[in-house]
Amino acid sequence: LCGARIRHYLLEKVRVCEQQEGERNYHIFYEACAAAASLKFDRKEYHFPQVLSKDKVKEDMVIDLEGFGELTNYAFLTRSTCKTLKDVDDIEMFERRINAMATIGIKKEDVAEVLHMIAAVLNLGNTK
Repeated sequence: LCGARIRHYLLEKVRVCEQQEGERNYHIFYEACAAAASLKFDRKEYHFPQVLSKDKVKEDMVIDLEGFGELTNYAFLTRSTCKTLKDVDDIEMFERRINAMATIGIKKEDVAEVLHMIAAVLNLGNTK
């Protein structure tokens, strides 16, 4: 791939709030929650990479996962009984996603802001 340009991107907003039985919400929600849940002692700093080999990633980084936790804590992720996918490691996919963002040139500060926005969406789903 030499280059790409995104002109329009359609985000299914309804999918954030509702899923049909047997479907998951956006994968990044589950991946970030799995990464946060893997941390010990309520720490929120994820040292990337942990699953991918260091020679396969663009750069090492510490990722702040404040706002993420066990996926059962989020209303948006409990509307379906489908929590995991067969043969899919959500932590590995989280690392692949972070690496993909770094590979296309997204700065680690911007990756952190994207994750903060995703955590905000999950936490807003818990408001009544």
